[in-house]
Amino acid sequence: MATASTPVRRDRRPVRSPPWLSRPLREAASEIVVWGDCTRLDYRESRLSRSGRPVEAAFVWPSGSFRLTVDPDSHAVPEMRYRACRREITWSPTEYQDALLESLEVRGATHERRYGAWLGLRDEGVGVGQKLYVEIPDGLTVAQLEARTGPFAKGLEHRRVQPCMVGLASEGRSEVYCAVDKLTRQDIEELMFGIGLPARSHELVGTLEEFWRCRIVQPLPSDDLGFSVAFDAELCATTLTLYSTASVLLGSDRQIREAVLGLASRRGWSAESYAGLTDSPCGLMGSTGLHGMVGFVAHGCQEIQFTVTVAPPDPAAPWGAEP
Repeated sequence: MATASTPVRRDRRPVRSPPWLSRPLREAASEIVVWGDCTRLDYRESRLSRSGRPVEAAFVWPSGSFRLTVDPDSHAVPEMRYRACRREITWSPTEYQDALLESLEVRGATHERRYGAWLGLRDEGVGVGQKLYVEIPDGLTVAQLEARTGPFAKGLEHRRVQPCMVGLASEGRSEVYCAVDKLTRQDIEELMFGIGLPARSHELVGTLEEFWRCRIVQPLPSDDLGFSVAFDAELCATTLTLYSTASVLLGSDRQIREAVLGLASRRGWSAESYAGLTDSPCGLMGSTGLHGMVGFVAHGCQEIQFTVTVAPPDPAAPWGAEP
C-alpha cells in the first residue's frame, strides 16, 4: 500500500496521439513530460490545466496549427520546474532575455511563486520550436516590468493590470501576459494603438462577439480576463491577444465545444481534430475541466486568429487511440 513516505514513481510513458499530432511534437512531449500515477496517495495534479493533466493543447485558427504546453514534472516545486524547463531549451537566449530571466530569478528567490515555468512546443516543419513560459513573482508592477520590456499596458493606467507571465522564444522574441480586472472597447482600442493597429479593434471585438453569440456592452463579459503583448527582437510590439477562461465566458465544456465548432463552421475552418479530441463518450453536459482558455489574436494585417486550449480528458490515454 502506498504511503506518504513512499518514493514517487515518475514513469515517462509515451504520449499517445491521433494522426493529426505530428510525430516530432509527440516525441518531444514524450521525452519531457513525467506522467504521475494518479492511483497513488501522493499523486499531485498539475497546475497547468483545469483537469490537472500535465499537457495542454492549443488549437489555432484559421491556420489550423497546433501547439502543446507541458509541465515537465507536476511533483516539482516552482524552482525545480523552472530549471527543468530551461534545461529543455535548445536555443540560446539573447542578452536581453538573459537579463530579464536573471531579474525574475532574483525576485523569485524572495517572492512567492505558484508554478515557476511551463514549456511550449510547436511543430515548425524543420523541427520542434520551443517557448519558455516563466511565472512573474507576486508584486511586480507594470512600471517595473515595462522598464525592461517596453510598454505593454499604455492607456490602461485606470485598470488593475497585473503582469503574471513572460514568454520567451528564439531570435529574441518575447511576450508579456497580464491579468486585468475589466476591459471596455475603448481599452482594447488603447491596446491596439500600442501595437499600431487601432483601426482593427472592431475586428477583434467582433470575433469575440461572434464566438459568444451576443452583442458586447461595456465591460467585456468575463470576470477572468487577460491579455498579452508580443515583441520582436527590437522590443517593438507586434501582436495583441485577448484571453478569457472559456468556462467563465460560456459555461460547460459542451457549451464551449458547440461555440467553437459553430465559429469554425461559419468561418470555413477545419475543426475535425478539435472535434475528435473533445468528443467524450461520457458526454460533456456538466463538465468544466476539459477546456482552458480562449484567445483572440491581432497581428499585422493577418486575419484575426482564434485559439482554444484543451487538456486531455483521460490520464490513461491523453491523446486518444494510437494512430
